[in-house]
Order: sequence, then C-alpha cells, then structure tokens
Amino acid sequence: MLRGALTLLLLFLLGGCALVAPETGTRAPIPKPDPAQCLADLRASGARFRELTDISTPDGCQVANAVELQRLASGLNRPATMSCPTALALARFDSAVLRPMAKEYLGQSVRTIHHVGAYDCRNQRDGKRISQHGLGRAIDLWAIELGDGTILKIRDDWRGKTARTTYLRKAAKGACDIFHLVLTPSSDYDHKDHLHLDLGPWKRCW
Repeated sequence: MLRGALTLLLLFLLGGCALVAPETGTRAPIPKPDPAQCLADLRASGARFRELTDISTPDGCQVANAVELQRLASGLNRPATMSCPTALALARFDSAVLRPMAKEYLGQSVRTIHHVGAYDCRNQRDGKRISQHGLGRAIDLWAIELGDGTILKIRDDWRGKTARTTYLRKAAKGACDIFHLVLTPSSDYDHKDHLHLDLGPWKRCW
C-alpha cells in the first residue's frame, strides 16, 4: 500500500501543472460546442475578443476554435490566447463567481483579472504529454484587482483569516463548478502563487 501511495505521489510530482493521475480524478468530457455558437455566446457575454486561425504545431500543440481574449466584463491585464470554450468558461467565472463574490465578501467590484498565461505550447513536466496550456484549455490566474485598485495576490492572500482569503478561497471553490480541474496553493508547491483552471480530461478540485 505504501509503495502504491509513493508511486502516485511520484506521478503527481513529475507531471507539473495540471497533471492528475487517473487514480486521483474522474474522467471529464472535453467540451466540443458548435464553434459558431460558442463565438456567439462569448460575444453575448460582453467579452471582447478576436477570432484566430486554429493552432497546430509540429510539437503536437493544437487549439481549435481559437480566440484572443482581450477583456471580459472585467478587464484582463493582457490579451490571452485560448479555445473559445475556455474563454466562455472564464467569462462565466467572472460574471457568476468573481464579481458577485467580490461584492458579497469585500463590498467591491472587480476591475482586472491578472493572469500569467493561457495558451503556451509545452509539455507537462514528464515530457511525454502536452500540457492543457498547449491545447488552449487552461489559464493561470495570479491576482484579482478590485475596483478601488487593491490587488489580491494568490501568493500573499491565499492563507490567513482575512476577508481577502475568504474571497479567494470561495472564488476557487466556485471555479470548480465551471472548470474541470482547479489547482490552488493548497494543491502543491508548483501552484503556490496562482490558480490553475482548465477544461482538460480530468475532473478534480483541489
């Protein structure tokens, strides 16, 4: 039993961002909505974006129904490339979780969502599997900027007994109803300073 537990731990540590061993998660269907309908829904959400040519690289990275997301109802610190379903999930997260919870727990609006990357053609740390970032299904958030200019950093505000901590943890929990995999500073050291959100093949909320 101990050997099996150690094997699972090794698989996780080697996997890098967004690797979940089959024994620790459940299968989740990859969303494949009609591309035109996804774009229409994204537009109706109030997001600003531009359509991109589908991405396919010799390394195996690929993004179908690709968009460059420029802003949601809340702003983004910089544009981000991802699949339309991922952008739509992020728009829903912003409208259904981040903004209403900021009002409830902090009495604030959300001005800007700060991320450190969405599409990035790379493997997971085992070097064998394409990261969900390489498929346009993931985004990493490091901070939420409130209407008064206060910046809540995942690295600094995740732990504690403040309203900021409550907000970030409640928001991460809310993300679990929208994204398949949610990794936080409570997951492992690799995620000590950001929230990883993806629509990959495994369902898990850490």
